[in-house]
Amino acid sequence: MERRLGRVDRDARVSQAGVRELARVNGAVIETSIEQNAKAEAIKSIKAKKLNVSRPGEMLTAISYLKEADEVETVEKLYKQLIKKYESTYVYYEKYARFAQKMKSAEKALILAEQASKYPQGNEPQLGLLRSQILVDLNRKDEAMKAIDQTLQVGGIEHARYARVVKKLNDMKNELKESFGKK
Repeated sequence: MERRLGRVDRDARVSQAGVRELARVNGAVIETSIEQNAKAEAIKSIKAKKLNVSRPGEMLTAISYLKEADEVETVEKLYKQLIKKYESTYVYYEKYARFAQKMKSAEKALILAEQASKYPQGNEPQLGLLRSQILVDLNRKDEAMKAIDQTLQVGGIEHARYARVVKKLNDMKNELKESFGKK
């Protein structure tokens, strides 16, 4: 009799663990569903909002949410509006270039990065790094190496605020040198 009670007790514990696991999985499914509904509502709300280029911060916030939701066309449309309004600043060209790079549109990203470079406003090192990264993405290693060298020659790059950029440029340069040696 004791042996049978032990087995029943063990079976009950196993069953309880199974129920807890099922509840956890169902809870995760419900949370995911709620999260998806909330995300859909947020996107609907953002799209319904009258975004205006005179409030670029608001537009950039909307863009960040829309990027998370993979609303590529809407994100591109908003970046284009910002660039049209603020065409003589690197900021929106650079942000759009980084987005295009992330979306695997390296040719578009390169064009945008080059536009950003026309209005550097003291950000030559970061823009040079971006351009170099895109050239590597395009497998244009010779051009990337030249872009890195040009960027490392920019005046003021030795300033502490560019230390991470310089490190990334040098790391990229070394990786490119290694890949040239493997040809």
